[in-house]
Amino acid sequence: MLKTLCAVATIVFLSTKAEAQQGQELWHGLRVGMTKEEVRTILPKNEIDLLPDCRASISIRYESNRLVSVMLGEKWLLSKNNCISPMTTSLAERYGKASRSVIESPSTSPLTRGSYEQYVWTKAGILIDYRSQLGGRSWSLTYRLAPESTPSSKIEGL
Repeated sequence: MLKTLCAVATIVFLSTKAEAQQGQELWHGLRVGMTKEEVRTILPKNEIDLLPDCRASISIRYESNRLVSVMLGEKWLLSKNNCISPMTTSLAERYGKASRSVIESPSTSPLTRGSYEQYVWTKAGILIDYRSQLGGRSWSLTYRLAPESTPSSKIEGL
């Protein structure tokens, strides 16, 4: 009987936690669990000017037609790709001190191959992962649920 009650309590807790994560805002009104149609209503274009000299492309990831992450990256317009230094400063001001590391990209493309600085913040259950190429122009900024709360299954792009 006690084992059954514990199992039921665990299922209720996990269900409540998953339901609470649905609707959690990741970035600019985009919330976990939104459908592709709901995302298109809020975000009709897949690029944005983040700063005066920084244009970004936006990539949305879905799992079972539900939003799970938002990734911003460089839009290869040389006149609009002064992003790395201002983004690093802006993110540190917004989220505080980050966990920082240097990682190597497994990319075979000469444009994105090399070493990257990785900054990671976790705020209110959201993982913010910013990577900037050392000595280059490539960068990415991803918002998703923190790993311990992200369900695993097939992920599709927009």
